[in-house]
Formats: sequence, C-alpha cells, structure tokens
Amino acid sequence: MPRRQLVQLLTVALLLAAPAEPQPPSAMDVQDPHATFDVATIRPSDDKDDNRYFVPLPGGNGYSVHRQDVRDMIALMHRVPDRQVTGGPEWLDSALWDIEAKSLTEQPYTLDELHIRFNNLLAERYHLKFHIEQREGPVYLLTVDKSGLKMKPNPAPEGHKILMACSGGGICHGNHIPMDYLCWFLGGELEAGKRPVLDRTGLTGAYDFDLTYAPDSPTENLPAELRDRPGIRDAAREQLGLHIETGRGPIDYYVIDHIERPSEN
Repeated sequence: MPRRQLVQLLTVALLLAAPAEPQPPSAMDVQDPHATFDVATIRPSDDKDDNRYFVPLPGGNGYSVHRQDVRDMIALMHRVPDRQVTGGPEWLDSALWDIEAKSLTEQPYTLDELHIRFNNLLAERYHLKFHIEQREGPVYLLTVDKSGLKMKPNPAPEGHKILMACSGGGICHGNHIPMDYLCWFLGGELEAGKRPVLDRTGLTGAYDFDLTYAPDSPTENLPAELRDRPGIRDAAREQLGLHIETGRGPIDYYVIDHIERPSEN
C-alpha cells in the first residue's frame, strides 16, 4: 500500500514579514516513560501480500500492526511525514514488522495515550533514541478562510477510534479532528507530502466534517469521475472554511541517534 494511502487509513497563516512561531510540543512529545502496554509481541513480517495496516484494537487498549517499517511507525506516532524522520540504518525502511500490543484493561485509551505507550514500546524493544531538530523550510500555512469556518465543533472527550475515515478517491469523514491531526493529514495529501502544513488557525478544539476532493495529481491521470471535483486546497476552502497558502516556517525533524533490531517473542 502506498504511504499516502496508509496516511488515509489511519486517518490527516498569516503571511506577514515576521517569522513563523515555533510549534508547541505535541502530547506525543511530552511522554510518561512509565506508560506501557502489558503485552506486546514483535515479529518480522514474512507475508507476501500488500495488506499493510496500523490500527487501534477494537477495545481501544492497544494496537495491531501488520507489515510496517520503523520509519513509518515513528512518523505515524508523531504525526509528521516520514521524510521528517531522518537517519538510522538501511533496514529501518526495508524490514517490515508485525506487532500486537495491548493493555489488560477494560478502559479504552485515547489515541494520544495509545501513541505514548507505542512510543515507549519502540524505545524499550528497539532501543530507539532520537532528538528533534527544527529547521526553516518551505511549508503550507493553514488559516481560517475569510468566508468563515465550516467545520462543526465536537466538544466530546477524545476517543480511541480512527479519526479520519477515507474511501478511495478522496471521500473522507473527519470525526473529532484536532488541528494538529488535520495538518498532518493535509500535509500527506498536498503534492504527495512535499511540504508540512503548519497550523495558524488559532483553533484549539476538535471538529467533525466531510471532505470530498480530487487527489493531488495531474488531471489527465485521474479517472473521469474524479476530474470535476475540486483539488484539496479548493475543497478545504469551500467545504471546511480553511485557507492553505505556501510560505516558510519551522519544520521539526526527528533525527535517529540509535536503534537496534528487536528480539522476537
């Protein structure tokens, strides 16, 4: 499965002369090192099929992972494009893994709580160590469009379900989407993820919405039924009330300092 489609499954400014402000740390970057899964198995994936997934368990107390490389795992946990995860040995991209990790609790975790536990699993079993470097570079800046916000606020507590449910061809339903998640999703869809999307909306809540758009590729390569749909930038403005513009800003790179192959169990 292409990385862009994987992002869909797990799912996705003020242009002034002043420099863009650094992004605050996410919940996944401020972790409790004692938050762990009770049971975790990690094995090399030897399946030949192209069925790749990384999904919460039905009870919301763990993750099921199939045929994923470690760079993608790190990128998904920190909601950044995989190109912002740098360094590491060659097998980081070539070796695929199957992981079942869960806690023996009946109380479901939020996605952020699951992410923290999975990050700790990577640190414990892969001996992963990394640091974050912030560099100035080309970005997309996301602001509320002058036409007004069209997404519906969802004040309910965060759950463990997949936030972005997308079918083929750019038809997506967002459920309880915070802005950092939406920026991550949009960054994967815009020009195949060449630029990250930085949040400059000032929105702090979570939102529900429907989004229908044509995939960001040359029109002649699209099926006929998709050609009349708006591109994702126009769709974001018309359907979500959000404006996307190119600019420059701070980009976080997750630089791998150390990693080892895990022992099987």
